[in-house]
Amino acid sequence: MHLTDKAFDTLDAALAQFSEHASTASMACEVLFGVKTALRELCPRAKSLSDAATLSEHVQAATESSEGIRSAALLLIRCLGVPGVLPDDDHAGGPHIQRKMIALVEKGTPDIAKIMRMDDKKLTFEKVELLRGVHTRLIELLEPLCKLPTTPSEFASRKQEVIKLLKNDLIKSYLNPYGLSEVGNSLREVQNSICKLLDVTGANFGQKLQDVVDTFEREKSNCGARNNFLYNNIFARFLSTVQNVIDNIDRESVGRFACIIRPKKMTPQLLERRYPLHEPDRLVRLKIPIVNDGPGIAVETVAQLATNANALLGTEKVNIGTVLPGEMAINVEILVGSPIKQVVIYTELSWQSVRSVERQSISFETVIAAQKVDIDWDELELSDPYSTEVAHGNEFVGRRRKVLALVNRFRKTRMQSSYVTGQKRVGKTSLAFAVQDVLQRESTLDEHIAVIYLEYGDYARKDADGTVEALGDAIAERLLADIPGEERPARVSFSGTLAPLNQIAQRLLSLYPQRRYLIVLDEFDEIHPEMYRFGALAEAFFSNLRTLCAKTNIALMLVGGENMPFIIGAQGDQLNKLVHEPLDYFSRSEEWDDFCELAKLNDVSPLTWHDSALVQLFSYTNGHPYYTKLICARIFQNAVADRDAEVTADEVQRALPALITSLDTNAFAHFWKDGIASGREEAEVTALKRCRVLVAIARARRRGLALTPENIVECRGTAALPGGEIVPLLTDFCRREILREKGREYEFVLPIFEQWLVANGMSKLVTDTLGDDMASALQSAEDQAYVSPPEIAKLVEGWPTFVDDA
Repeated sequence: MHLTDKAFDTLDAALAQFSEHASTASMACEVLFGVKTALRELCPRAKSLSDAATLSEHVQAATESSEGIRSAALLLIRCLGVPGVLPDDDHAGGPHIQRKMIALVEKGTPDIAKIMRMDDKKLTFEKVELLRGVHTRLIELLEPLCKLPTTPSEFASRKQEVIKLLKNDLIKSYLNPYGLSEVGNSLREVQNSICKLLDVTGANFGQKLQDVVDTFEREKSNCGARNNFLYNNIFARFLSTVQNVIDNIDRESVGRFACIIRPKKMTPQLLERRYPLHEPDRLVRLKIPIVNDGPGIAVETVAQLATNANALLGTEKVNIGTVLPGEMAINVEILVGSPIKQVVIYTELSWQSVRSVERQSISFETVIAAQKVDIDWDELELSDPYSTEVAHGNEFVGRRRKVLALVNRFRKTRMQSSYVTGQKRVGKTSLAFAVQDVLQRESTLDEHIAVIYLEYGDYARKDADGTVEALGDAIAERLLADIPGEERPARVSFSGTLAPLNQIAQRLLSLYPQRRYLIVLDEFDEIHPEMYRFGALAEAFFSNLRTLCAKTNIALMLVGGENMPFIIGAQGDQLNKLVHEPLDYFSRSEEWDDFCELAKLNDVSPLTWHDSALVQLFSYTNGHPYYTKLICARIFQNAVADRDAEVTADEVQRALPALITSLDTNAFAHFWKDGIASGREEAEVTALKRCRVLVAIARARRRGLALTPENIVECRGTAALPGGEIVPLLTDFCRREILREKGREYEFVLPIFEQWLVANGMSKLVTDTLGDDMASALQSAEDQAYVSPPEIAKLVEGWPTFVDDA
């Protein structure tokens, strides 16, 4: 032990004995002798003094010493905390004893003098009284260490309080000679080990608990290394609390880590999935679902298996190991001999909990049924039931409410026009064909509705005037086909107008009062901007459409994507009679049956879809029909290859990675290219910026960061996209329902898009050089077009003063 440590411990032991027993004059003399001895040991200038020298002389020598002055001052402060130890008058202590003690403290421990506010304005006796209270104040500061709760969670919650306490200025200044550094390290070591133990939920809890016990015992043995009030009173009481905390953890862990394992369903449980047991010599891999009801984990879990059928188990013993609370499965392989209808597997499951040496066990039966045997797999290899092409007739599934709503509007006595909007690939065109199919199928002699369907490509021309003329010609050709040849007009001109269609419609009404016409204009949002932006052509075009759909025998159905809002925004007053029919993803709450029908395709697909598969599928696509079909097509492909018609969540999960790898940017390009109300050049720049934001999002996801604006800005990786532009772009993604905002974080509406973006899309969204050039050119043009204040001042410099004639 260091000389200073020994001096402090020896004197502290004497002070403790003096305080606990009757403070007699003889004991006071012994303690005073110990104080003078300690001062001579600590300070070189005091070594020459004899035992007969007064305390005043010892204090004076310590003050003048070049070494040990701080230790001497701290020793003196400690003694002043015990009444009756140090003489406080000149007769007993020597000349000017109080003033000299103050001088020693102010020189040796100026930090403590400052903390105790021993300024020059205070008298000597007042300063002495302040020093007498230092030790008592310190004990009060340390009291929380002695009264920590023994409840494990509450004890752990006081960790920061202990750390803050050890940083107190007075504690650090006063306790250093008493072993504060060692005690502080021990406090932190013990408390950290307990906090970490409380976070352990795995099979290593028992070992971690033993590590905590070992740490505690080691620190407890260190408690006897010093003999002073810090170790004997404070640290010892802290360790006593820790002992109670560890005992409580040990007791609570028995219930905390108890666990019960059982089969997922009541025995005998019939597996949700059926297996190809009808194929001889078929190796079948199956999963027996089990559940750990917790709350703890099971360790050293073992399953003993047996079967009663004409099947051979791959192994009769499965070492499962650790089973966390919740559901899991035992993977089993069986080799089918001759075809069988079912297999019964007998399972004996045994395990033990983390805090128990006794093993628990349970026995149950699992029934595995065979799949359908009448499936022509060779024929299915040539089929494509999940085609993503536009659906016609019976190929269209779901959307019953949408189809019925549109059909009913067109079948009213006064036909009601509509416009359909939605993202690309949500089935707008298929919906239009479904409406057409229903109307034509249900037409009668008394009520006949003819459908004229036109895509934008049917009448698109290089300019707006030519496009309007081609559209008029295309519609007129269909309408005029119903007018007898002798009554048809010789020539109809649609130069800059669709007005002649109104005369044709009126003539048809007079000839065939019961015959009506539905004009479907698909991809309507791709028309030339000059056709809907303010101008003479746009005003004439939409006035013609408004008048046309007001005819009793004519209705319009405009179908468009994300640019439709810009058209409605510009010409909404002309289209206010059209009813809006938005088309979105399948709703989980309102269109679940339609979604299931889309996946199952019961009329054309022999696959058996289980509920778990449908739920898993929806979690990937959020009901988007196009991506749902893509995953279903991959599942169908795998099923045909495996000759396995059952689809569970496992099959859906298996299909997704392969599908994501196969998809290119064209499968998702509309997410960053659509919904831009600009010309071609500006649209390219906006799409490029959107791509950069998506790349930044992918980087953030790869780094495991939350999708906050700050993290996305940090991950943008290029100065070409200023941080200030990212939030508006994110807001635009939210407006278009590509992203949605929750709190301060963003998330994808379409989960499969996020997975593709993170896995493959980030590397494929390479910066477009053309887009970069356009962005630079536009920025340069904007910079040149900017009119600065000096230019304005120069321009108006020669202007005459304005005079208001009024």
